[in-house]
Amino acid sequence: MTSKIQFLKAIHNSHTQENPFEIDLSKLDKKVYKDSVSIHNHPGGGTFSFEDVSAFLSYNMKRAEIVNDVNKIRYTLTRTGGGISNFNEKEFTKRWEEKKLYYQFKTRSKDANIINSKILSDLADEFGFIYQDSNGR
Repeated sequence: MTSKIQFLKAIHNSHTQENPFEIDLSKLDKKVYKDSVSIHNHPGGGTFSFEDVSAFLSYNMKRAEIVNDVNKIRYTLTRTGGGISNFNEKEFTKRWEEKKLYYQFKTRSKDANIINSKILSDLADEFGFIYQDSNGR
């Protein structure tokens, strides 16, 4: 029960001043989020952002889901194995940026949803998660 109360207090105190509906994940204690399930919406549609995935990995969450009303697709990240004990954010950022440039060039697209989906599929095994959408990809 204590961890639930800590989690709710952390969420309550983590909203940004600019947007009361936006949560500043940097204000949350990583221990509170460990092994948790996160569900949030992307009202404009689309898959996980770099920030979403980085938080998922660095906070060692068990599962993250995105829902939206635009294309009705549910996106999920599921941690594999026992968790990530030594997540290297610099290495993850480097790999993400390399893949982003590669797919922007290869697809001739700057559409973040297309690019991010490809990046997530590529980096899943390397960083210990499964990426899926409700269309079965």
